[in-house]
Amino acid sequence: MAATATIPLEGILTFLDTMKLSARNKRWLGEKLIEQAKGEDLLAKKALHTRRVHKVVRRSAGSPSDNELSALFAGRDVPQMPDDPDWDQVIDANTGKTIKPMEKWL
Repeated sequence: MAATATIPLEGILTFLDTMKLSARNKRWLGEKLIEQAKGEDLLAKKALHTRRVHKVVRRSAGSPSDNELSALFAGRDVPQMPDDPDWDQVIDANTGKTIKPMEKWL
C-alpha cells in the first residue's frame, strides 16, 4: 500500500485558487477526482466481497464422540509403532497407495 500525505483540504483549495484555473480546468480536475474516488470505492467493495468463510462440513453421520471412542478402545493394547518404518510399511498402511507429497521423495 502506498503511503499518503495528510494535507488539510482547505489548504488544497487555497492552493488551487492561487493558480487562477479557468472554470473548464476546475471542472476537468473535479471530474478526474470523482472518477478516481469511484475507482477506489469499487476496489474497497470488491475487497470486502472476496473474503470467503469456510465452514466445517461433517461428512459422516453418527460418528462417535471422543468419549465414545475412548470407551470403545478401553482396555485394549496400543500397537507399537516401528522406530523407523520401511516405505513398504508406510505404503501398506495407506491402502497400498503412495501419498502424493511423498512420491517425489521415493
